[in-house]
Amino acid sequence: MSERLGQPRPTDERRVCGMMTFSEYVTKRNAYSYPTVGLHGSIDRWTEVPFTTTHQLDCHQNHLLLSDENEEVILGYLSTIFWGYYSGKNNAKHSDRALAKVRLAYDGVKDIGVDSVAQEIRATFDKLKSNQYDEALRRLCHLPQLGIPFASKVCAFLIPTNCGVIDRVIANSYPCFGFSVYNNGYVKNNADNKLNYAAYCSFLQKQADTLNSQGEPFQWRDRDGLRYPWRAVDIERALY
Repeated sequence: MSERLGQPRPTDERRVCGMMTFSEYVTKRNAYSYPTVGLHGSIDRWTEVPFTTTHQLDCHQNHLLLSDENEEVILGYLSTIFWGYYSGKNNAKHSDRALAKVRLAYDGVKDIGVDSVAQEIRATFDKLKSNQYDEALRRLCHLPQLGIPFASKVCAFLIPTNCGVIDRVIANSYPCFGFSVYNNGYVKNNADNKLNYAAYCSFLQKQADTLNSQGEPFQWRDRDGLRYPWRAVDIERALY
């Protein structure tokens, strides 16, 4: 372990739930390289915005999704879709693909109604606050371009302390979470997977609490070198 992360404690080499040691969690989270991009502007005139750190991205997304302004909530929803489709294999950038998905989502939002979709996202936030994770996914999956993976991305930006993303990388790399996938490896949009999301988020929260109990030397570092305590979404990003 490098000096900048401090000396490992005796408990550091204990594997957490058979997955990784505390040191490995820190190393993996520090190396998380998924692009930090989103959208800003308005829902009828958005532009791509890059972020230097994951903290900046999370704050941007969370601010929009929890806004009192319905159009900002929708922009946060569209920005989440853009972020999720932006990167491909080997971190190849696919801005055009991401924007095409955003436009499809926005067309669907207009059909339902901006105010109605914004209220549905707020209702989802309430469900997450009361630990009804399966119900949160169920509500989001009715919205345009949101299956379980992208619905979980919205959840993770709504409450990063409690939620993480479940996609085919996590589902296939960690079958212990019990997420079923189609033959192409993508997560199935079924009731069992929605129920499993609750147990998954509980696992992420407990892992975050465990790492936070180890003190500052085991906090993760963002891309600007600043340390942060662990949240559920940070555990997921270390596993990714």
